[in-house]
Amino acid sequence: MKRAGTLSFLLDVVRGGHPADAQTAASIAVALETTPVEAIPIADTSLEAFDEILGNTDETLRESLVQELSKALNTAEKKIKSVEK
Repeated sequence: MKRAGTLSFLLDVVRGGHPADAQTAASIAVALETTPVEAIPIADTSLEAFDEILGNTDETLRESLVQELSKALNTAEKKIKSVEK
């Protein structure tokens, strides 16, 4: 339950926070859901690049992270529901 609540809060910050806040929230969420090592590239990204289109994609790093964290939150919520049954 705490995992889903934490992810939900961090996802809200990533979605609508200032770039510095969103970057920090995303780094924390990725570190919690995977490993701290996987969060390093996010933390090291320049704030100017956080909301710019990535390479040959049509999305920004923020948009990509919102998708990734939404999936993680969905997984956490499913896990909670399966335990409650």
